[in-house]
Amino acid sequence: MNDPIVNPTGSPSWVPVTIVTPVGKWPRTLRKSLASNAGSGVGSVALIDVDTRLQRVSDPTSAKAELRREMRSVRRSLPDRAERSERIWRRVEALDVVRLADVVMVFTSVPGEPDTSAFIARRRALGTTIVLPEDVPPPDPTCIDVVIVPAVALTRAGARLGQGGGWYDRFLSRVRSDCATIGVGFEPQLLEQLPTEPHDVPLDTVVTDAGVVDSVGFRAAGR
Repeated sequence: MNDPIVNPTGSPSWVPVTIVTPVGKWPRTLRKSLASNAGSGVGSVALIDVDTRLQRVSDPTSAKAELRREMRSVRRSLPDRAERSERIWRRVEALDVVRLADVVMVFTSVPGEPDTSAFIARRRALGTTIVLPEDVPPPDPTCIDVVIVPAVALTRAGARLGQGGGWYDRFLSRVRSDCATIGVGFEPQLLEQLPTEPHDVPLDTVVTDAGVVDSVGFRAAGR
């Protein structure tokens, strides 16, 4: 997960792709064990296969669709999502940009995503204004201090694979320059590389149950 590729405008149409599949589906790929955070008391995650071979993909959209199917399966297989979710939100709440924010946009979680309900309740109790994508009227991107987005997969460089509708990319392209953007997901959703396209908006920070990544710094270091 050390060399994510963000495909800039004008770069070749092929991109390196990491495909994650259940054990036994591709028996010749590299098997990698994804264990839960040390000392958490949570059981190990089931073994999965990770194909890290670089593939020439003429259609990044198709590559993304395949990866979504694989990563949703990985996400559903996690038996300890509740515990992982709580670790994620405790890490998010420890970030200065979140503690000091007046307005935070976060998502209403669906099954398989980190559960946002406790985070939303805690921030509102502390006086933070919480807005949601489905609010009416819709959130004004110029009035938000922090945007927290879900993901099907993420990289340390802040690349994000979403559900495929492009809503967040369009929204993130309109936020203020000082708005902090944070992607959240479970540790097994953090991959080495993702297929990306010019319209994909990289994130400032990535938070999983295992830790926090300064994606801006990661990109600046050229990694």
